[in-house]
Amino acid sequence: QTCALPICAQSQSVYILPDQVDQEVYATAINGTQQCCVYANPTNFNQVGTLEVNQDLLAIYPSPWNYGNNPWNVPTGTVNINGNIIIDGGIALTIEGMDLAFAPRVFDITSGITQPGSAIIIQRSIDIGGSYTNNNNQGGNLILDQTNLTSYDLCGKGMWEGIQVEGYTISSDFWNQGKLIMQNNSSIWNAYHGAAALKWTDPINEYVPSDYNGGVIRCTNSFFFNNLNDVLLNSYTIHTNWSYFNNCSFGTTSLLNPLVFTNILHVRMSSVTGVQFNTCQFYNNDYLIDYPINSMSSGWGIDSYDAGYTVMNQCKFNNLYYGIYSLNSTIQYVAIDNNQFNDNYHGIYWGGIDYGDITNNTFAIYNAPPPQNTNTHLAPYGIFLDYCKHFE
Repeated sequence: QTCALPICAQSQSVYILPDQVDQEVYATAINGTQQCCVYANPTNFNQVGTLEVNQDLLAIYPSPWNYGNNPWNVPTGTVNINGNIIIDGGIALTIEGMDLAFAPRVFDITSGITQPGSAIIIQRSIDIGGSYTNNNNQGGNLILDQTNLTSYDLCGKGMWEGIQVEGYTISSDFWNQGKLIMQNNSSIWNAYHGAAALKWTDPINEYVPSDYNGGVIRCTNSFFFNNLNDVLLNSYTIHTNWSYFNNCSFGTTSLLNPLVFTNILHVRMSSVTGVQFNTCQFYNNDYLIDYPINSMSSGWGIDSYDAGYTVMNQCKFNNLYYGIYSLNSTIQYVAIDNNQFNDNYHGIYWGGIDYGDITNNTFAIYNAPPPQNTNTHLAPYGIFLDYCKHFE
């Protein structure tokens, strides 16, 4: 059947509705987002196109935004967004007590090209250095307070791009970096990359320019659910990274949208130092159906390369393929103290970690038959130290 909606009709594409094939209901189909539905129904969305948050917009809708004051004029319920929200450098915005749903990636069968989903982009400062009292020297600052972000799924299940937090790789100035703060039970759901301290110039192919790293992500009492990656911290070596996570949950509760069986990396860090995790939870609650514990797709709690960080104060890692996987070629301090590792296929793997500490942790190792070969890497374990020295 040819889609009769105006935008689709112009492309002269043919769309087979799922209910014509297997009796699924179109609005709740699990076979992927329909490009026709998302892009030919602008009335489904409260925003179509880019919303730039600058001084002019804040003069009309001052921060904080809530259901009584927001540029979408939505008094209650979910704000549906098909486009990007850009927080300009020098702009501080708080969104409180709201639910926002973002259009997912879609595949255009006419062009054969996958179109990126919607995103929030927090820009870095206009200038480097200088006084923090000058707006041009400050990165954008977004605070999510009791606010939930997820994907728009009325056209079928899909995943949005997430939040990108831009920084200056060459600046050691905190104020120059873009900043994301999440607090008071805020959450990010169904994103390819929940919060990423980098810049995507091509999110589909994951092209990342190297000079936009260093963004700051600080989360307290917040949640990341059913994202392919919850947090990404890319290479930033000129200064310790200012990011931290206190009492946060990073979890998989169901099959990702769309069907994703690749590695779920809850937190991924590369060439950063000083990141702190306190009283956080990393878990896979879908291990009985879609993501069995002995499969790499069950998730990795923390995946790091040449990174220094601390995990402390009763963090919990449950039902994951790796609780923590760290591989270093340089000396970076890693401390894992007073945490619980329960029913993970691998608790902690360290490769090349020197002068690190693993202290006061408890391990309940996943009960599985031994592998059929002699590769000990494949067997369940609590701690595996590989070419590590001077550890405690």
